Amino acid sequence: MIEMNKAMITASNKELIPDLMVQGMLMRMPRGMILTAQSDMTMIGTETEIMYSLMFSISLPFAPWSIGKTNNKEEELTAGISSIELEKNDMQREMTAQLKAVLVKYKTSKELTDLYNKKVIPLYTSATESQTSAYQNGKTGITTIIDSYRMLLMQKMNYFMAKADVQMSLAEIEMMVGANPNNLSSSKGNY
Repeated sequence: MIEMNKAMITASNKELIPDLMVQGMLMRMPRGMILTAQSDMTMIGTETEIMYSLMFSISLPFAPWSIGKTNNKEEELTAGISSIELEKNDMQREMTAQLKAVLVKYKTSKELTDLYNKKVIPLYTSATESQTSAYQNGKTGITTIIDSYRMLLMQKMNYFMAKADVQMSLAEIEMMVGANPNNLSSSKGNY
C-alpha cells in the first residue's frame, strides 16, 4: 500500500505537465441516409454531405483554479502513507507483545512441568507409599490410601495439563514466528 501511494504521488506530480489535445473527425455521408427500416426511401439521392468536427483542449495544471487540486491530492496520499506506516508499526508492536506473552506462558508451563516431574509427583508418590505401608501395619484406614492415590492422580493430571500447555505455546510461537522455536533458539541464541 505504501509503494502504491508513492506511485500515485509520482503520477499526480506528472499531472503538473500541461496537456494539449487536438482531435479531428471527417465523415462523408449520403444525403438522406437511412436511419431505420421505416425511413422514407424517396429522399435518398446520389449526393453526399461531408461532415467534420474539430476539438481542441489544453489543460493548465499550474493555473490558480487547478493547482490546489494537485497539491491537496499529494497531501492526501502522503497522509495515507504515514497512516499506513503507523498502522504497520502498531501491528508490529501488538504482535511483539503477543509473542512475549506466549513466550512467558511457554516458560511458565515448562517450569511447571519440571516442578511436577522432579518434585511434586515424587513427593506424592512417596506419601502414597508411606500411607500404603501404614495401612499394612494397621495404623490408617483404606480411605486415607484412596485419598492419597486420588491426590497423586490429580498431580499427574496437572503435570500432563502443563505439558499440553507447553505444546500449545510452542504451536502459537511457531504460528507467529513461522518456524519451530527450538530450531530458532539453536540457530539464533535465546529468544
